[in-house]
Amino acid sequence: HITILFSDIRNFTATCENLDAEKVVSNLNEYFAHMVDVIFDHGGTVNKFVGDMIVALFGAPTQMKDSEKRAIETAIKMQQCLKTMSNLWIRGNFHTGIGINSGEMVVGNIGSPRHMDYTAIGDEANIASRLQALAKPGQILVSKSIYETTKDDFKFNSLGFTKVKGKEKDIELFEVLYQTAKKTDR
Repeated sequence: HITILFSDIRNFTATCENLDAEKVVSNLNEYFAHMVDVIFDHGGTVNKFVGDMIVALFGAPTQMKDSEKRAIETAIKMQQCLKTMSNLWIRGNFHTGIGINSGEMVVGNIGSPRHMDYTAIGDEANIASRLQALAKPGQILVSKSIYETTKDDFKFNSLGFTKVKGKEKDIELFEVLYQTAKKTDR
């Protein structure tokens, strides 16, 4: 059982189009450094970077019983950290859209004999990716399984059911209301 988090900066390319390439790379590397610290501080593993997107795993390679809670805590901290950082970079705000899901996934070194990547694949990972794509700037979207596991730890808003690519049945979405998040024991 693994929890996977996808986080992508919204409008990063458009916001940075007036900056030189060196400044864009510098900003992105600074962002990644801070986000990796947040992920590690909550026991997560950085799965990969894809452009300005980060994929993190909780419960792999080492299992943890509270992976869903840790992933939400990470997402909240990532949003808060980015808000602070965006004020330092340029005028205007950077925001991320974050999607989180959990379930059974295949995890391991996947690829060719000449290049392998440690990654998680499967339906549950795809759903997390779809949630991230649906998330508005500053929004954290989670699946029903995440909601059910953490509803006593955080505040949520049900967004109803929606169709996502690759799924026949609509899935239920929940938004984490992190500006008013309940206090946790962590």
